[in-house]
Amino acid sequence: MSETIDDLLVKLGLETDAESFKEGERMFSGIRSKALAFGAVVGGLSFGVKKLTDNFARETDAQGKFAQVYGASAQYVDALGYALERQGGSADEAFSSIKRIRDLMEATEWGEIPSDAFRVAGFDPMLLQGVTDVASAYERIADASARLDPEARRRALSSLGFGDSEIRLFSGGSGGLNDLLAEAQKLAPVTQEMVGNAEAYTDAQARLAKA
Repeated sequence: MSETIDDLLVKLGLETDAESFKEGERMFSGIRSKALAFGAVVGGLSFGVKKLTDNFARETDAQGKFAQVYGASAQYVDALGYALERQGGSADEAFSSIKRIRDLMEATEWGEIPSDAFRVAGFDPMLLQGVTDVASAYERIADASARLDPEARRRALSSLGFGDSEIRLFSGGSGGLNDLLAEAQKLAPVTQEMVGNAEAYTDAQARLAKA
């Protein structure tokens, strides 16, 4: 059975061996480690492992579909979720956070920034003017936030709709943000092949459910 699992994991770019698989309790902590189970369902594994497989496939497929709409790669969505988790939030907050960034980019273009954001000294609410991609927007906000004192940072970012975990993430500047994103990618990269396999898996599951 372990050979079957290994074959499937290699296809996903997630090589492992029997010994590391036996240490599943450690490796199944968090969304990244769920990748170890992806594809293993065809081997007739236990309900618990199949559930992890289903969860990982759904999450990866959701990241891929979300990325298509909001112009951020599935890797970036996953890595941002990890970064927010590290700041006391949840991985799912990445979706609402990226939507908020996109809305803020559009609001900047139309000059519709909330008036409260203009009341914080040393903060330029129009800082996203001319920014066209999500990653650059996060970096610019992080750098601007890092220059503020904690109270000014809270007021400025809260006025733009950001929550506590996002405020803590921005406080480290673009350097701190990018360090966490790189760490997430190193721990468990999310490739286009994985996204494609997850989409095919969830599509097959949906078809089976209707059969």
